[in-house]
Amino acid sequence: HPRYRDYCAHKYIEFQACLKNNRPFYWRCKHQRHEYAECEFEDAVLRMKEWERERRLREREKQQSRNL
Repeated sequence: HPRYRDYCAHKYIEFQACLKNNRPFYWRCKHQRHEYAECEFEDAVLRMKEWERERRLREREKQQSRNL
């Protein structure tokens, strides 16, 4: 599924493997689930920071072009 093809794909694969190996005892995979969720959160924060940085750069370029 394309949704899971991102920076944290390796964590997702580990989590899914754990679920498969520990069925029906899913609670044994809470560590892998937490690692995957944490990775997704950190990736989202990083993408937001990059977007904000690019927005500020575009704004600065626009201001500089007006001043010329």
